[in-house]
Amino acid sequence: MLLLQCHALAEEVEQYIEDWWFQKQGEDLHKYLCIGTLKSCCPDSHYGANCKPCPGFPDNVCNKSGKCKVGTLTVPAMELFRMHSVQM
Repeated sequence: MLLLQCHALAEEVEQYIEDWWFQKQGEDLHKYLCIGTLKSCCPDSHYGANCKPCPGFPDNVCNKSGKCKVGTLTVPAMELFRMHSVQM
């Protein structure tokens, strides 16, 4: 079932993928699609629903004693599927 949902989501955002393919291949697909366009992931060293910078950002993330997760989701994957299947 998850595979079908993944394929459905890919179909829902196909226009954005095509835009990237034909016009923006110099840009990282993850940054373009997930962070910039769909706003489903946070940039590096950011977290949470509002993509707040990790403590100590940018030079002293987590006081250099821990690690802020890279590219964390702003919404759970299933919620992302529901949002895009309804909005598009």
